[in-house]
Amino acid sequence: MGFSEPESSYASQDNGVGGVNGLYLIPMYVQGNAAFFSSLAKAVVGAGLDDTVFAYDLVNEGEFDMNEPPLSRTSGSFVAPNGAAYDMASVNEKNV
Repeated sequence: MGFSEPESSYASQDNGVGGVNGLYLIPMYVQGNAAFFSSLAKAVVGAGLDDTVFAYDLVNEGEFDMNEPPLSRTSGSFVAPNGAAYDMASVNEKNV
């Protein structure tokens, strides 16, 4: 699959998350991103580049899709990977 735009097969109906939202709302993908970027940081330090590189943009234009679940839902709740529960009927809670 590589590191590309997520396809609908990435996010399953079983977890109630669809499309690109899966990168941030499915624990498996959150953990995978954390492992990848941790390995990248260690490689940068290991190559001695940590004092020559000012900054890295790890996620270019990260976004959520309001037309995909769970953000497209208008009722019920959703528990995020960090354990926080959100009311899908509340526009304010979706904008957190």
